[in-house]
Amino acid sequence: MSLTTILTPYAEMVLHKRMQKFISYNLLPYIYLVSHLKKKACVVDLNNNTCSCRKWRSLGIACGHDIVATHHSNMHELVDMFQVFYHANVFPLVYQTQTVHPVPPPSEWEIPNPLMVVLLPM
Repeated sequence: MSLTTILTPYAEMVLHKRMQKFISYNLLPYIYLVSHLKKKACVVDLNNNTCSCRKWRSLGIACGHDIVATHHSNMHELVDMFQVFYHANVFPLVYQTQTVHPVPPPSEWEIPNPLMVVLLPM
C-alpha cells in the first residue's frame, strides 16, 4: 500500500474498512443536535416533527431548536413548523363554525369533594 494521504497505512486501512461498513448504514437525515451555551442540548427530528424539549409536540408551535434546525436544513418553510390551526386563514373558521363558551373564573369551577387521592405504586 503506497502512502497517498497524510494518514499512516494502518489508519488508511481502517478508513477503507469502515467506509465499506458505512455503505450499509442508514443515515437519518434532518436530525439535529441543537445546543446553547447556557441550556441543555435538544435533539430535533424534522422527519417526525419532534424535539426533545417537547414544546413543539405539546403546543404545535415551533420551539427555538426547531426554528434553527429548519432554517439550517431548508427542508421546510418556517410556517410549516406550526400546526394548521395557527394559520391566519384557519383561525377565523373556528369561530364561524362553532360556539365558543367562555371559561368561568376558578372561583366558579365545580370541584368534586372529596378529591380522589392517588397513591404511588409500591
